[in-house]
Amino acid sequence: MLRARGTTLDLTNMDCAVCPIAVRKALEKVRAVASAKVDFSTKRAEVVFDPEKALIGALTKATTNASYPSHVGQVQ
Repeated sequence: MLRARGTTLDLTNMDCAVCPIAVRKALEKVRAVASAKVDFSTKRAEVVFDPEKALIGALTKATTNASYPSHVGQVQ
């Protein structure tokens, strides 16, 4: 059973409409991620993940490795 937790990541380096797709794909490769929505206009990603399988640091590492550094904006 998924013990979902949500977080918002504030992103940098997004400068075109294709960037959110790259960020979403990078986040979805983290095995604990249930969903990821990326908004270009706000430069934020809303991520739902299983905290028993991955730490928030894995999410920020995934975006950074995809050339879009992020930091945690809000945890729910």
